[in-house]
Amino acid sequence: MKAQKKCPSCGEWSPWLQKPDDRCFYCDALLDPRAHTIEQERAEQEAENKKKIEAIVLPIHPEDGFFARLGKRVFNVVQLVFVAILSFFIWLITVMAG
Repeated sequence: MKAQKKCPSCGEWSPWLQKPDDRCFYCDALLDPRAHTIEQERAEQEAENKKKIEAIVLPIHPEDGFFARLGKRVFNVVQLVFVAILSFFIWLITVMAG
């Protein structure tokens, strides 16, 4: 049995795959505009979060020299170890506190 949804624009019943970008068979309007906007906002938020994560790590470009790449790689490793140790101490304090 196929799912159908009533179009909010024209009022006709259209096949619905329950995706945010499903469109009406008759008038080509979005069947669920609210879900479509929520999906777009979620995609924008993911892109923004990815940019924030990339800003934390020092990027290593292919055109960087040998010593620049080595220095950036060492810096990234030291930064990772520092965060790991800090996270361990926070976890330890939390466990000891009960």
